[in-house]
Amino acid sequence: MKKIFCAVLFLLFWSNIHAQVNNTYLADLQKLYETLQGTPSFKAQIKGRQFTEYQALYEQLKKAEVGPVSDPRHYLNLVQLFFPIRDNHLGFIQIDQLPHPDVYPSFKGNLDSLKAELAKKPLEQVEGLYQYGGAYSIGFFKSADQEYLGVIFDSKEPHWKNGEIAARLYETAPHTFRAVYAHPKTKNLIWYPIEKYQHYSLLNSYFYVSFNNAIYSKVSRDKDHVNIPNGAQPFRFKSIAPHVQYLQIKHFSAMTEALQQSKAFVDSIKNLLTAPNLVLDLRNNGGGSTKAANLYLNLLKPYSKANKIYVLINNGTISQGEIFTLQLMKWKNVQVLGQTSRGTLAYGSNYGKWEKLPSGAFSLYLTDMGGSKERLAHENIGVQPGVVFSGERDWIEQVLEVIGGAK
Repeated sequence: MKKIFCAVLFLLFWSNIHAQVNNTYLADLQKLYETLQGTPSFKAQIKGRQFTEYQALYEQLKKAEVGPVSDPRHYLNLVQLFFPIRDNHLGFIQIDQLPHPDVYPSFKGNLDSLKAELAKKPLEQVEGLYQYGGAYSIGFFKSADQEYLGVIFDSKEPHWKNGEIAARLYETAPHTFRAVYAHPKTKNLIWYPIEKYQHYSLLNSYFYVSFNNAIYSKVSRDKDHVNIPNGAQPFRFKSIAPHVQYLQIKHFSAMTEALQQSKAFVDSIKNLLTAPNLVLDLRNNGGGSTKAANLYLNLLKPYSKANKIYVLINNGTISQGEIFTLQLMKWKNVQVLGQTSRGTLAYGSNYGKWEKLPSGAFSLYLTDMGGSKERLAHENIGVQPGVVFSGERDWIEQVLEVIGGAK
């Protein structure tokens, strides 16, 4: 009788714990479902049949089996509510609650065999072995139709075990993905609404406050010709060749100090634009406001009527940087060169609002600015340059060759 009584108590205790876990998950799911419906992107895109399908997804996720908030399945179920929405300004992160090692997912097959197979993959394919600085390598393999898993190999970090799954890619177009990455230092999960495989690398796999500034890459390069260095000055103007001037703009921030710097910079160069050719470098332009961007549009519009502007963009050109490029492309005497931009421009946020879900373990970044059809056409895809540059050579040298050939 005593054994039966103990067994009943155990079952009641376990049932209570399971109910608490399930209630926590359902509260997070419902809050996320309701909150996303208030965003401009949801209202513009999820209508009619799409809304019916979205409701069906919600009902399906309600029935999903999950563990506590420290179980990655909790996050991986919730993040699926973002999949149907094309809004790359939305954000969703796991916070505070470190993943529990007992439930962290791992590859179930033979790791040595998997590594050997991935080592044979051509560089042009997404599948293969990637390096992350000196911290570890990660092998991506196709786990299902349009899905890839990233498995840890050669870990030098004590909190990463070989075989653990640190990344998931969900293909939306050739070499274009949605991604869920585990942060290299904390293992907390992060939603990357746009990821691209180019130059044998996953271009957007940067992580703030990590071991290094590396990205997941199959090859190592002595010099990065594609990106402006992180520590570079935000604005630069100089002559780079006879009859060619150079203007670099790294942001269009409307923060008080940054906007004052933009105004002062524009005033300082407004009478110096005298060469017949201008290289306008918008690489790694992180965006900002229309107010700041208009300072430069007003500067360049009169110049463009009699002179040529060569605009450099890359995957780091995002948001207002992309919108600015689209505006320039409508002018005469403007040519865009480099690499396709990020594709994060249709929507935006005035207030940078983060909101926690009821469990306190997850936070979402909300958008509150509507987008145009023109911008939505470039969401995920990006602004495409008329001339694509190689990542193996200096971009200033390449643009000077184009200018020389245009004469």
